[in-house]
Amino acid sequence: MRVGITLKTVRDVARSLPGAAEGLSYQTPAFRVGGKVLCRMHEDGRTLIVHCDPLERELLLDNNPSVFFVTDLYVHHTWVLVRMETATRPQLEHCLRHAWRSLGGRGRSPRRRRRVGPASPRASSI
Repeated sequence: MRVGITLKTVRDVARSLPGAAEGLSYQTPAFRVGGKVLCRMHEDGRTLIVHCDPLERELLLDNNPSVFFVTDLYVHHTWVLVRMETATRPQLEHCLRHAWRSLGGRGRSPRRRRRVGPASPRASSI
């Protein structure tokens, strides 16, 4: 698996989310959903700032401290910082999909593949 993501990777993943629009926030590239910031580049050019609910953020920080972190500025806010040089595309996809849902993303699900096959064995025949 390739390690490291670029702004192009962020654009590709963010643009795959229904309703995501590119713009600027703090004079850096950003993506919004319904007018709310989904993610934006940090001014350092090496860090991505992603909207994240507190429970998800704790899981990310505990499981992947080499990728996800927070600084004192973001401790009391709903953001997680992503080290772009150590993140992988699947980690970014997970993080942005979760952010998209938490911001009320609507429309087509942001999943990459649609499952096709027989109905669930738990499905009722009533």
